[in-house]
Amino acid sequence: MNSFSKPTTVEGFIDLFLYCAVAGLVIWWSEKGNPEFDDDLRKGYPDALEHALVTSSSTGYGHRVAKKPLGRWVQALTIIIGIAFFGNFCGLLAADYTAEKMGSSIGSVEDLRGKKVCALDGTTTVPFLRKLGISVTPVTEEDGGIAEARELVLNGDMDAFVTDSPIVLEIVKEDGRFASPGGMFDAQKYGFALQKGSPLKEDIKMALLQLMESGRYAEIVDKWLGKS
Repeated sequence: MNSFSKPTTVEGFIDLFLYCAVAGLVIWWSEKGNPEFDDDLRKGYPDALEHALVTSSSTGYGHRVAKKPLGRWVQALTIIIGIAFFGNFCGLLAADYTAEKMGSSIGSVEDLRGKKVCALDGTTTVPFLRKLGISVTPVTEEDGGIAEARELVLNGDMDAFVTDSPIVLEIVKEDGRFASPGGMFDAQKYGFALQKGSPLKEDIKMALLQLMESGRYAEIVDKWLGKS
């Protein structure tokens, strides 16, 4: 998706425009009598809106300037608040553009089609992807496993490395050059291996439920893997 069409960028642009629209109206009202802003709203507002846009972007006053005390205060506030709005918009645009340039165009498993994908050999990821008709290159532990897969992506030999969610979160947390699509392609649970009929089964269940209900489980995940 193009950076300019992403929801966060569009929302930021709308907020910026609405701010300038209101600021322009206030400037026009506070500068009534100033020949640079016609007292007729239909004629004066476009000039005031232009003034608000130029002033908010901190590029100067253009060819108009507030002359009344109240108008000058409004003009100063327009600059101060406008910097925050423009800064937020530019930040959103820069973040989306950076993510796009980093190759974060994979948002679902369907986006892997036609891409060069690798996964750890011997894991359920390989047959899962192949079952969907997605070509995948297995990376064995003898080749270095996760470290090798990371290098393949960084070198451009592979477009994506698919593996367990905790491993992905840890890689993203450690190395800002990697990005996660933000969701799991296939939910698979981890489990504890116990002897058949083990009395620890119920104790483990209760301990996990208590951790989840208290919020401690989420705290542990956030601490070690980062916020999802």
